[in-house]
Amino acid sequence: MDNPQKQVRHRIPVVDFVPAQIKKGNKGNWRIEFYVPDPAKSLTKLKRIQRRVRPMNNLKERERFAKRMCFEVNRKLERGWNPFIEMEAPNSFALLKDVANQFLNNTAKQVKDGSLRKDTLRSYTSYLKNLEDYIHNIGETNLFCLKFNRQLVNAFLDHVYYERDNSPRTYNNYVSFLNTFAKYMLKKEVISKNPVEGIEKKRVGEKKRKYIPETEIKRIFEYLNAEDLFFATACGMIYYELVRRTEMSKMRVGDIDLKNRVITIRSEVSKNKRTQYITILEEFIPMLVAHIKTANNNDFLFSVNEFKPGKEQIEPKAFTDRWTRTRNVLGIDKKYQLYSLKDTGITNLLRAGVPAIHVRDHARHHDIAMTQKYTPMNTGVSSEFLDGKLKV
Repeated sequence: MDNPQKQVRHRIPVVDFVPAQIKKGNKGNWRIEFYVPDPAKSLTKLKRIQRRVRPMNNLKERERFAKRMCFEVNRKLERGWNPFIEMEAPNSFALLKDVANQFLNNTAKQVKDGSLRKDTLRSYTSYLKNLEDYIHNIGETNLFCLKFNRQLVNAFLDHVYYERDNSPRTYNNYVSFLNTFAKYMLKKEVISKNPVEGIEKKRVGEKKRKYIPETEIKRIFEYLNAEDLFFATACGMIYYELVRRTEMSKMRVGDIDLKNRVITIRSEVSKNKRTQYITILEEFIPMLVAHIKTANNNDFLFSVNEFKPGKEQIEPKAFTDRWTRTRNVLGIDKKYQLYSLKDTGITNLLRAGVPAIHVRDHARHHDIAMTQKYTPMNTGVSSEFLDGKLKV
């Protein structure tokens, strides 16, 4: 058998190959033989492919048929055909990193158009950066989309969960993102099937966010009112008004109606893209009055200028970063996260006897089950709520 390395190798922009030739073996065993790379294993080493030439009584006719087979195979090879990827997507030799950049550019455009949130772009960028780092660490820097398969996805998810020691919730977030990214890749015809489909999410245990005891809540607000007044208002917006940090980053001073005690969450601000209204709690009014007394209606309620009202919009992450700093200064347990303020506000309203349906509406949840999900269970009930209620 001829050594393929001594034959002429034809290079096209995507694939190397050794052209098809007729090989005549013993006992009339004729075959067409050519060499191409198996992308699933290596793009530098060529693998032999053979196609049988069917027997014919007329040898000249068989010779012509074999030559025609060679011609057709070589014409396909010159156009980039490879039998190993015949069933793959048309653009499967695209580099994964290039497709990832296109995906992020498309996401950025949707953020600009208002159909996606900035937090979504930030999260997608982080997920892809971690995927890129993983691929680089396993020696596959220039990975073709062809190799974005179930094996790679499972290995990466194991890396996220076991090696990086992330929570089941984080693992599930990665599964959701990879599924979104894979659907984009399918649309762009760089993969032929979704390798994430069918991967089960992990069971999520109790939330790590914890209810903040009354003594700690008082200490937090006493410190903030004395040392960080404008961030105190931001924390009050979460604790009293149950507003999300992304919504807070987009709110304007004009959304606050102190006279009628109403905050308008505009459709372009709210998570569910619907305009909503929430009541300003009496306890929160003094903080809001002090916060906006010199501001213009068109100012952002919280700006990059130390959370004061201003012209330049703040990033949602800034609220979490300042909370972490405050928690460290006060020596508060890490289990009390920024949204623990919201959980605690909901719980305290329920414990104060506010009907669950009203708490649901104040929190803008779609059902009471969602509201109850934020509250701690089995923490005991004060005797004042139980005594005398079950007389016989």
